[in-house]
Amino acid sequence: MYYVGIDIAKNFHVVTIIDENEVKVTQKPIRVTNCIDGFSKFITKLETISSNTNDFIIGLEATGIYGENLWEFLNSHGFNVKLLNPFQTTRYREQHTMKKVKTTT
Repeated sequence: MYYVGIDIAKNFHVVTIIDENEVKVTQKPIRVTNCIDGFSKFITKLETISSNTNDFIIGLEATGIYGENLWEFLNSHGFNVKLLNPFQTTRYREQHTMKKVKTTT
């Protein structure tokens, strides 16, 4: 099983993929241009990891209109795509990173 996280933006999206052991599958994040050609190239990249769409769970934040085309494209190609609540993903990130931790000296 592979877990695909997509950070949605206006012109391009940034993708990170991990496996069931939380190991990154790609060394660098994947940049997906927000157009049909970019979406097709992204699917080609996923197919190099596994040709079975059921091997992927894809999550993207519901951040307005910018992710709608990608969501529909991936769904139409048989991928399991979940819309994520941005508030919940922010809270999860805050709880699992040290970015906002203050230290006293």
